[in-house]
Amino acid sequence: MKYVLNKIIIVSVLITLFNFNSITYGQSPPTDLTELSIEQILGLHIIKQSDESSENVETEKRSKWSAGYRYVQAKFAGMRDGENNLSNEQVLISPTNPPSDNTFPIVVLDIHQQAHIFDLKYEATDKLSFNLQLPYIIQETDHISVVAGFSDFTIRSAGPGDISLSSSLLVWHDDNKYILINGGFSLPTGSINEHGDSPAPGVSNQLPFTMQLGSGTVDFLPGITYFFSEENSKCGIQLQGTFRLGRNYRGYTLGDRLIMNVWYQRQVFKWWEPSVKLSAQAWDKITGEDIARIGTGFYPAPVADPNKFGGEKVNFVIGSKFNFNNKYLKGQSFEIDAAAPIYQSLNGPQPKEQWRFNLAWKMNF
Repeated sequence: MKYVLNKIIIVSVLITLFNFNSITYGQSPPTDLTELSIEQILGLHIIKQSDESSENVETEKRSKWSAGYRYVQAKFAGMRDGENNLSNEQVLISPTNPPSDNTFPIVVLDIHQQAHIFDLKYEATDKLSFNLQLPYIIQETDHISVVAGFSDFTIRSAGPGDISLSSSLLVWHDDNKYILINGGFSLPTGSINEHGDSPAPGVSNQLPFTMQLGSGTVDFLPGITYFFSEENSKCGIQLQGTFRLGRNYRGYTLGDRLIMNVWYQRQVFKWWEPSVKLSAQAWDKITGEDIARIGTGFYPAPVADPNKFGGEKVNFVIGSKFNFNNKYLKGQSFEIDAAAPIYQSLNGPQPKEQWRFNLAWKMNF
């Protein structure tokens, strides 16, 4: 009966995911690749504390420190305005498609974003943990344009992203049900001064928002998670936020961001736990203006226009976790998941997300 009631709660919140549209939101800057995963937030708390006889639990409880590596890749391609797809010809200026707020001399064909994320975690108690996360960002964007000499071109940027410091606290549990709160800050260590060759006067020009490596602001990262376990199954609801504190030194602020995750995970074998997840994300447009564009009144591409950021989407995610118990890999785990949007409404025209992919490794020591 308890399990049925818990499933009803999850389904109710799941319905809410598809009505998560009360404000204007938008396109993903690369810093959004580095949000904490569910596993990072839950840490050891996801283990059923009632199963004291489990050898795995005893091993985990002795492990105060853990280190991890996560690789994230995402692709954006194709233009979208609201829920409508647009062709490149509809967005690119031409003799039959004159300049307007929604047409540009440069159009993005696709954006490839990658993040290598290294993290270190310390379990201070069975209720409190701390996490340090160090990302390295790599980006590449292909364009077409009507500018002479730049009919098609690619720009790239790479470097350290924003470092985050966070903690997770188990504030309540009753039998097999748990509530955790987490919070932290992202520090502006990623560059927002990336330059490259583009169709503008000069050899090296300030690249658009999507090519910068950080937010340039201190960002507050709150969250709350409710989850329960029953036999070999785990299910949960998680709310996360990213709130930018002030403007960066280039005069703009990336949009605030909200995420709601609902997930189900089942242990089929001791070594294999498949999972499914729905992730509803919503984020605001950029406020302010990059100092390189102030006073120009002209945006060469949608990714340079702060008003073309913002939207909402729901991603469907399928994944697997593999637990290693042999003497050489004991205390280590490996995760893989792939996600694709099942709903997107964007403040466009702007590139839409096609897919994202995650690989993660963790070792307790």
